Amino acid sequence: MQRPAGHPSLYPSRRSQFLTDMSCNSCGFASHQGKLMSLIRLVYASHSLLDDSNRREELGEILSSARRFNEANDITGFLLATRGAFAQVLEGEAARLSETYARIEADPRHTGLQVLSRAPVAERLFAGWTMGVAEHDETTQFIFGLYGVTPETDLPTQPVDALLDLAGELARRPG
Repeated sequence: MQRPAGHPSLYPSRRSQFLTDMSCNSCGFASHQGKLMSLIRLVYASHSLLDDSNRREELGEILSSARRFNEANDITGFLLATRGAFAQVLEGEAARLSETYARIEADPRHTGLQVLSRAPVAERLFAGWTMGVAEHDETTQFIFGLYGVTPETDLPTQPVDALLDLAGELARRPG
């Protein structure tokens, strides 16, 4: 298929331009309308306001709601949770992620939200997860520690790459 005149090149050297040019919605050129163009990865961190007495139940409610919503909106991701913080990776179409993040910002169970990264990506890291989760507990403490997450250096202080690597590592863990 020959690309229409005036459209970005599909050659790797111009890939970043292709990924960020989201203005071509009605031209009929299939590559422009595919998921490659509109797939965004958003990573944010926040401080948890969950009470220890019902933390598990509230996390269960968060996950149940997120999984239902994400499945209906083609969003994937992974939530990291410690006693004091959250970090979450969300992947999906730009407009849907914006709507989702607005809902997350309004949630009273956390505060101090910081978007650490929002960028176009070629593929999902968490394609099989409507919402995966890993809590810092006695079974995951060692893995969290390997990535620098301790009570003194909690999730919001970590670099994005470390959070993505940690989430990826924990997503591959059995059970």
